[in-house]
Amino acid sequence: MLRHYLLTAFRNLLKNKVFGAINITGLAVGYTVAILIALFICDEFSFDRYHTKADRIFRINSDFLVNGSSFHVAHAPAPLGPALKHNYPKIADAVRIKPEQVVVKTGNELFREEHSFFADANLFRVFDFITLQGNPDRFLHSPGTVVVSKRTALKYFGHTDVAGKTLMLNDSMNYSIEGVIEDLPRQSHVRFDIIRSIADDPELPSRSNIWLNVGYTTYVLANEGVSIGEIDAYLKNLTKSYAEPQLKNFINSSLEDIEVKGGRFGFYAFPLTDIHLYSTIEELEVGSNIKYVYMLGCIGLFILIIACFNYINLSTVQSITRVKEVGVRKVLGSGRRGIILQFLSESALIATITIVLCLILLYVSLPVFNQISGKDIRLFSGTGKWLTPIGLIIATFAGLLASVYPAIFSSVFQPSKALKGRIPFNLKGQKLRNGLMMVQFAAGLMLIIGTITVYKQLNFVLNTPLGYNRNQVIVLHNTAVLGVHALSFKQDILAINGVEKGTMAGFLPAYAGDNTRLFNTQATAAPGQAHALRTWFVDADFIPTLEIPMLKGRNFLPNEINDSSAVVINAKAADILGYKGNGGESVYQMGGEPVKLSVLGVMDNFNDGSLKVSSQPLVLMLSKNSTMMAFKINSRQNMHHIISRMEETYRDAVKEIDVPFNYSFLDEGYQNLYQAEEKLGKLFLYFSCIAIILAASGLVGLLGFIIQRRMKEIGLRKLLGANVYSIYGMLAKTYLYLIGFSMLIAFPAAFFLMNQWLQDFAYRTSLNLWVFVAAGGMMILIMLIIISYQLLRAANAKPVTVLRTDE
Repeated sequence: MLRHYLLTAFRNLLKNKVFGAINITGLAVGYTVAILIALFICDEFSFDRYHTKADRIFRINSDFLVNGSSFHVAHAPAPLGPALKHNYPKIADAVRIKPEQVVVKTGNELFREEHSFFADANLFRVFDFITLQGNPDRFLHSPGTVVVSKRTALKYFGHTDVAGKTLMLNDSMNYSIEGVIEDLPRQSHVRFDIIRSIADDPELPSRSNIWLNVGYTTYVLANEGVSIGEIDAYLKNLTKSYAEPQLKNFINSSLEDIEVKGGRFGFYAFPLTDIHLYSTIEELEVGSNIKYVYMLGCIGLFILIIACFNYINLSTVQSITRVKEVGVRKVLGSGRRGIILQFLSESALIATITIVLCLILLYVSLPVFNQISGKDIRLFSGTGKWLTPIGLIIATFAGLLASVYPAIFSSVFQPSKALKGRIPFNLKGQKLRNGLMMVQFAAGLMLIIGTITVYKQLNFVLNTPLGYNRNQVIVLHNTAVLGVHALSFKQDILAINGVEKGTMAGFLPAYAGDNTRLFNTQATAAPGQAHALRTWFVDADFIPTLEIPMLKGRNFLPNEINDSSAVVINAKAADILGYKGNGGESVYQMGGEPVKLSVLGVMDNFNDGSLKVSSQPLVLMLSKNSTMMAFKINSRQNMHHIISRMEETYRDAVKEIDVPFNYSFLDEGYQNLYQAEEKLGKLFLYFSCIAIILAASGLVGLLGFIIQRRMKEIGLRKLLGANVYSIYGMLAKTYLYLIGFSMLIAFPAAFFLMNQWLQDFAYRTSLNLWVFVAAGGMMILIMLIIISYQLLRAANAKPVTVLRTDE
């Protein structure tokens, strides 16, 4: 019997090739997208969970709002971690890490390593590392020691048996390699390649008892059962005991004084497993956003719904064409159970073919998906080892479940009416089919609106004036090694044809670091008067090179000696300090003996980072120190030639220490701040196209059936004088109503969801009416094109021929 069912099912598939192809392809594509997105979501939620104690590890963040100046970072003071461990027995351990880029020298070659850190020795007790060589209990206890990753060992030595060997860092010191660890999984919010003892950090001695300087990423390991609230209570006590006395000394304010003014000064615990998806501050590695995960999950659900509803719709209408077959089967003795089994066996055959096609599509599309999303997902390894089979099993059952309604629908036909090809109106399921189609249209509309909004916001952030000119600006890194020769090197670069302007600075937009200093308008700060403001060290050419407008006063002068004891501030800092711009005004740098500084002028506010955060109060101070240089290039010159000349000049300047030449473009650095949004935009675009194609294919099949069933009516109308346009309007009217109703569902939902996403940006585009009009117009146009195609086929048929058929 089963063999008979399967043979019949196979014959029906061959007989109805179009319906079969649409059903199978639609389901396979829907399952493929759903499984890919499920793999993506599981990968996102797996970050940092490979640590066996991950649920007990917390990072300590700093959150300050003092006298109008805010500071929210993933760092903590140097003494905080040891103090937590010493004062509170429920804190099992604490570790500090500090990123520090190094240059590795091997033979005559130099390599810049970005994933290098200073760390406490207990790093290996808090986190789980697979040790390939060495004893982790002895790692990093002594200065001059280093632990390297497998990747680093293979890169510099060709093998991992490197314990006891030395590695020259920064062309100044040979570090003894104590051990080798396995490369960290990609699902880690930080990557360690070179780890040095924190005893080698030259800044640690001066910061070991300073609670107002937050330069170390600090993690704590809590005992079992300790809540995040308890850790926050410990941090509040520590702040009161250790930080408040220094606050009173530096800014003459207590914690209570700050809180009375609506400010805050403190530290809080942040779960390790939440860093990748829930952190809203700058991280060591580019993170993600839980909203993006939810949005992609909704996209996957929408596409799966569209595919399944297509299947239900098309299977139902196809079963109507088999009314006489069902009648003959019933007359010959087949019961309702047999009819249902026949249709379910056909669904099982379709499900089998669909799963095979789905596997093929997964193998073909996964490399492209990984490239777009920045992932390295594997189908049958890691998370995919269990998720892919489960996804395929669920997909199989989903397909069978979707076939239950068409099977039951077909089994209830009365033999006498079925043999005449007549179906009671209440069994045609027209309302259900229209409802399913309306949901499909709504899902498609939401995806179109989402795609337009994401790209609109990306275009906004990439083209919005930032207060400085980032175009045609080359940034040179590794310039700190030039030392006293930095100024002469800068002049040599400016002599290259095509280089118009240049500046050397400690900070640049898109590469900004965290540095704050205390300022006050009086030499002695009354409670609540001192302000912690971001402070950048630049030269006199910083403002002209980046073309930052001056609002009041003047910029630094290159050869003016008095300008070394002066500052230039931005408009927000001027508001906070109460600067009037009358000339002769001063501020005092606090912290120790107050230092009087003249305010030369006020520049316009500019965004030095992402537009997710508004521009901050900023103070520029004159300095000859240089960690980076930026040069404005004439767009008409040969860029490749200029970069080659720059590299030659750099290598001549650093030939004695041989540091690699490293450069980037300022506009590229800014675009890198929006990597997550660019990936989201691409995924939205591709998945929206898939959703629209699926919905359109379902509409093609459904309209094909409807027009086929109404051919006699169309023929009669043509004989009675109806033209193609009136018939076209008759068919289009129903679906225009459906799209209209779907707009009532989709527009409010899309507005709410996309408005929530836009809240992540301090500067954002608006959800204009044209976005919704464009989405609705696009959906209507697609529907009208499909109706036109189907109607042209029907219109070409001769009425007499149509009226002679039995249908």
